Order: sequence, then structure tokens, then C-alpha cells
Amino acid sequence: MTLVTALAVFVATIVVVAVLVIAAWPKGGKSGINLSKVFCPKCAEPMPRIRRPKNERQRLWGGWTCRKCGCEMDKYGVDINDEEAAV
Repeated sequence: MTLVTALAVFVATIVVVAVLVIAAWPKGGKSGINLSKVFCPKCAEPMPRIRRPKNERQRLWGGWTCRKCGCEMDKYGVDINDEEAAV
């Protein structure tokens, strides 16, 4: 097997594993992955793709603070205050 073939097999294996992990990963909850565009639940402002966490919770679990209205939301665009009130 040549070096190019071995490299191609390696890259293909990595891609397949990545697709399987993303497909099997939870779509909700703190450990989920959200690849969709997120909008502020209060003012519908689109959140930037590259986020700057404002606190430790956002650093660990994802989320944004809206630049326009100051609403804090999780990585799915759910208002944190609404989420905490439901618990």
C-alpha cells in the first residue's frame, strides 16, 4: 500500500467516525450538539457563529448573551430564565 493510499484510508476512517459520533450524539440537553443557526428568543437577533462566552456556564455548556437585548440563552436559543423557572 502506498503512502497516498494509506493516507486516503486514514482520512476516510476519520470522516466516517466523525459522522457516526455526530449522528449518535444527543441532540438535546447540556451534552448535545447544536449545528443550527440560533436566534434570540426575545428579539429574534441572530447569534454569531463564533461565540464569546460571558460566564462559566456559557464556557462549559454553550450559549449566548444577546448583544441587542441582553437576553441570556442556551446553545439551542432557549431563554435561560425560562429554563430555570421550569425546573
